Amino acid sequence: MDNPRGRILSLTHDANPPRAVVEVTTSLRCARCVAGKGCGAGLIGGSSEPRRIDAQVASGLDLREGDEVRIELAPDDLLHASLLAYGLPLAGAVIGAGAGHYMASKQQQYASEEERIDSMIADVRSDNAKLARLNDSAMDVIAADLAKIEKIDGELAQGKITAEEARGEMVTVDENRRYLRTTLTNLKTRHEEWERVSARVRRSGDYLGADQLDREIGKLERQITGLQGELDTLSERRRISRVG
Repeated sequence: MDNPRGRILSLTHDANPPRAVVEVTTSLRCARCVAGKGCGAGLIGGSSEPRRIDAQVASGLDLREGDEVRIELAPDDLLHASLLAYGLPLAGAVIGAGAGHYMASKQQQYASEEERIDSMIADVRSDNAKLARLNDSAMDVIAADLAKIEKIDGELAQGKITAEEARGEMVTVDENRRYLRTTLTNLKTRHEEWERVSARVRRSGDYLGADQLDREIGKLERQITGLQGELDTLSERRRISRVG
């Protein structure tokens, strides 16, 4: 995971720990940002406009306004930030107050059936794009957590840490798993809502429109299935860990 660079706009020295407002500009973004992913799969790099980030200042640094710095987003922070940016919008009252309300809203917005279907397809595509970015971040976090479990198990086996210390280090892994489980539950609910929308479109007689929606909904389902598989791998590795 690349770390973007930016310039300090302001510092708060009396905070504990000290904090800085950093502007990340296009010219200082990492390769991942330029590719449209960025830290948190677009949390910083998803726009051509400069982004201002409120960041904690690492201890021992003598910084001033105008200094160029590198921003590091830890895996745990990456997951939480990504869920906030992408997971929660995907997880809310999924399509307004449900499929019926959603379709009624589209009928009010658009006069023609073709425009309504095009708008619905665009909405599913938007969900797919958000989920792709969330998945990028989740994959980074899961990989880091798998490596962390290996490290903790190894140090425990070698007597470098106690069982209590190992359990303490494993807390963030378990928190990440809980975050992901909740997110997946919400994503599956959203997928079901989209299927209800498609069924209503089909019942209205627009089979072509329903088929187009189903193709996009299928992409959403495949992404959800992929994320579930990765979480299952992490959960199984955690289950067989030496740490209870």
